[in-house]
Amino acid sequence: MAEPKVDAGSGCGPDFRECEFPRPPRFRETNVGCMAYLRPTKYSMEITLSANPTQRKFVLSKQHVTVLIGPQGEGKTWAAMMAMFYHASEHHRQIRGLIVRDSFRNIERNTIPSIQKMLQGYAVFRNGGRKMICTELDVDLYGIDDMAALSSLMGAEYEIAWIEEPAPIYEVGNAGLKEEVFTMVCARGPRSLNARHRVLVTMNPAGEDHWTHHRFIDDVSSDTEVIRIPYGENKFLPDYERENTKKAFAHRPDLYARFVEGNFAYSPLGEAVTPEYREEIHRSKKILTPSPLVKTYRFWDGGLFPSCVIGQVTPRGRFIVFDSMRGDNMGMKQFIMQYVKPKLGEKYPGFSDWYDSGDPNLSKRAEGDDTIVASQIINAELEAAFIPGISGWEDRKEALKEILSRMVDGLPALILSRNEGLLHQAFRGSWHYNVNASGQISGKIPVKDIHSHPADAFSHGIAKVFRYGDTATSKFFKKAKSIAKSYAIGHK
Repeated sequence: MAEPKVDAGSGCGPDFRECEFPRPPRFRETNVGCMAYLRPTKYSMEITLSANPTQRKFVLSKQHVTVLIGPQGEGKTWAAMMAMFYHASEHHRQIRGLIVRDSFRNIERNTIPSIQKMLQGYAVFRNGGRKMICTELDVDLYGIDDMAALSSLMGAEYEIAWIEEPAPIYEVGNAGLKEEVFTMVCARGPRSLNARHRVLVTMNPAGEDHWTHHRFIDDVSSDTEVIRIPYGENKFLPDYERENTKKAFAHRPDLYARFVEGNFAYSPLGEAVTPEYREEIHRSKKILTPSPLVKTYRFWDGGLFPSCVIGQVTPRGRFIVFDSMRGDNMGMKQFIMQYVKPKLGEKYPGFSDWYDSGDPNLSKRAEGDDTIVASQIINAELEAAFIPGISGWEDRKEALKEILSRMVDGLPALILSRNEGLLHQAFRGSWHYNVNASGQISGKIPVKDIHSHPADAFSHGIAKVFRYGDTATSKFFKKAKSIAKSYAIGHK
């Protein structure tokens, strides 16, 4: 893309870094709940930037991090630019700013044209679009195509930073940003006590598995304000554009929820390993309680994301999953100490009849260190007797299909307690096969990622307990019938 054209009459240049405003900028109320910024300039052109109520709340936020989430076309870019100008007005001088996207190509295609349309040539773009300058702002524009590009931010200080579309939108070529980028940008504030640092985030809602859902929905920090812009608030967006967006995503309920309705939604990553799973059937509507009178199963997987799935079998032969846990970049002992033991102490005190199984590789010595055997750690820390599960993928896959497809007395053979989340995420599609450009599965085994570990743990264990491969396909359920009649549990 050629360097963005600028209005030669704007008069902005590098010398504006130390310049004061020609006169203090003014924000004023235009009507109930709205505001407008009258940008002062020594030139004849003067542009009024108006904000609707939600944009106004975003602009005036005093939090370190302000997040604006909403559907396409509702004025998120407009609000971010206004917030940058407003932040400059608080300093009464030109301030340094930063704009970050997944790639500079998307900055060229989307961000710069939107800014040019909004500012009508007021800002000068230099260095091929990587620098934007006007009286109030000196802004660097970065595309973070990979983590190596993040090093370019090291050492820089900014009074204000704007992160645009951190969640991936693969359908339009936006790869999104890693959480490390957000963390780095939050740390690039000025060291001066006279400057307040702001981080702006504008985004379409992500998939529920994305880090933005955790940071901005599940666990919002005290220095962060999250603002939702409702569908239809932008009165300047033509109706035909809204209808075009609806039509574009009509065949994808997940994308329709994100880009039209403005809601976070689950987005499939590839071809689901367990298409038989149905949330309305296999996931309980309430939190279920395990019984200390019944054998309790712990299924394990190792690696950098060690996982444990806990469940029991009901008298009718249904397998109930009560809890699942997954560590992040840690060893088995650390995982047991930080995750498993606290959960056992909280929810399973007095339980004594345990059956531990899982990935057979847990009984092998770690490569390069013949002193570490994960199953021995499980046995020592939990007074367990680990039994290697089924290794072969085809047997595990068939066992999963069997238990997800089978009904017992009209009820599903597998049920997940409402509080369990990891297997639910995996089974509904996060545990997946890669799919090539033509839509065909490109591998015989599922992708190995954070979602695969709890699912692998369950599949290794359930195939062992199920005894899939034996001549009788229902030995697991026949054995379950012999469990004490005194045990009973609800399913919904």
